[in-house]
Amino acid sequence: MARIICKAALAMLVLAISTSVPFGVEGAAAPFSLIDGKGIVSSGSLPSWNGKGGVVTVLTSPDTPDALNIEEADDNILVVSSPGATLTGNSSLSKGNGAAAAALVSGSIVVTGITQSDLEYGLDDTRHGHTLTQLFSSRLQKRQQQQQQQLSENLEQQKLFITIPSSDDDDDDDMKSTIRDDLEAIFDSAAAGVDTEEDTLLSLDDLYDVEIVTVTTDADMKKVMDMASEAASKSPYTGSTSVASAITDAYNKLNTVVSELSEPPPSIAAAILACDDAFARHYRVARAKFASWKARAIRGLWVEKFGLTASALLSRSVESYDRDTLPAAGLSGSTAAPYRLQMRAKLQARMQSSIRELYTEQVANLEKSSLKKFEAVLLRKWKNREDKTVGTQAFYDETAATLRTAAFNFDTIMEDLAIPSLGLTKAKASAEYNIKLNTALLSFPDSPAARLSSLQKVKTVVNKEKKPTERSVDIGLDLVAMIRPDGYGTFQGFAGYQLGGNNIICGFANDADSPDVISQFGGVRPPFVRIQPKLKVDIE
Repeated sequence: MARIICKAALAMLVLAISTSVPFGVEGAAAPFSLIDGKGIVSSGSLPSWNGKGGVVTVLTSPDTPDALNIEEADDNILVVSSPGATLTGNSSLSKGNGAAAAALVSGSIVVTGITQSDLEYGLDDTRHGHTLTQLFSSRLQKRQQQQQQQLSENLEQQKLFITIPSSDDDDDDDMKSTIRDDLEAIFDSAAAGVDTEEDTLLSLDDLYDVEIVTVTTDADMKKVMDMASEAASKSPYTGSTSVASAITDAYNKLNTVVSELSEPPPSIAAAILACDDAFARHYRVARAKFASWKARAIRGLWVEKFGLTASALLSRSVESYDRDTLPAAGLSGSTAAPYRLQMRAKLQARMQSSIRELYTEQVANLEKSSLKKFEAVLLRKWKNREDKTVGTQAFYDETAATLRTAAFNFDTIMEDLAIPSLGLTKAKASAEYNIKLNTALLSFPDSPAARLSSLQKVKTVVNKEKKPTERSVDIGLDLVAMIRPDGYGTFQGFAGYQLGGNNIICGFANDADSPDVISQFGGVRPPFVRIQPKLKVDIE
């Protein structure tokens, strides 16, 4: 079973070969330099590979130590390790051509070397962003060549692993979402520079299956390589030449074709970067606002004047983007103008999607709260009926005004939530709520709450004692105090004292910081001391 491992040494793309011979005796050859540090292809004989498995490309960062032990890959898998782009230097390798060439022949890609500082301001302007730009451009160029040659087969979706360090703020999900946005922006920028025959620009998901993995230990690294090997084995290398020859051919083509695509004129490059910057900046501001609204929706509340505020935010963000990217609109005949429109549509689509999601959650919260209040009013009216023998039809007639009031209150709040410009009107929500109101009213007499109320009334009548012959009036005072200092409910206790008809009860619980307690008080901390007096008058 053959095992070939390609490693990056200093600034070189190298191939290291080890072969296994019968009887389990292994021999290893020295690393072979395929491309040297100056980006020059070796003229010597290139090693060949006869394995049946797939190819995994590991993209490292020349400036970051790599803790990934690539020698732990499966024996059937060829592992190619290549340095990524740098922010300095003019060689082909420093531009990321070596990484892009190695990735073109692989079934899966692992990007390593990303640090916490790389993630603070986004991947776009980092060395990893340059590597990914060249990676995406080369694959898009390969797809374009297939279209020009009218080949029937399409490029399969390539597995792309992005390894990141763990966050100290326990917000890995938010970080992964931000990285996903950065990857889509980098891909869109690369796709705008390649003239494909599709009616619309390709998306990242069309060519890559992206998985962002948090890596903190060697075990995590091993899992990443196992997943990459499994993905590569599903897409084995089927080229007619050796892997080394295929990488060399791809590298030479990239130096003549992809480099031209990745280096547009300065004016166009500046316009495209301005579009990316404006998109990221305005979407970041909008996302912060969405997060505060999302927090209220999670707590079962809704935002006052949501419709007007959300419409103003959407309009202001798009207008600010148009103003900041106006120079790109004047570059007719270039990729900057259509790229500007594409990023504008992307900004609108993302903001509208978030607004629609928030609208749906708030309407659900409003329905739930309004129905709960309506059922509480119905129960109170059910208990306070003067003639308990009247039928359910009479009860329906009595609660008709309550039904109209509940529907009116719902419509009033829906006017604040509705956004007609996005098709989010109150008509559909009001119609559905009216149906739920009528259903709740019709089913209420047979509901468990109504039956329990009637049962309690019967029990009260049966157990009613006769009036005593002697009358008396007893007055008592109850004081109930509750002390709630900071904490999460680890210590609780109660103490009471009774003197005649007077009672004093004092409770202690350090649960002021408990989320359950805070939610019971509408999202605010409970008071430190709470005293509830109660006057009892017993008349016989």
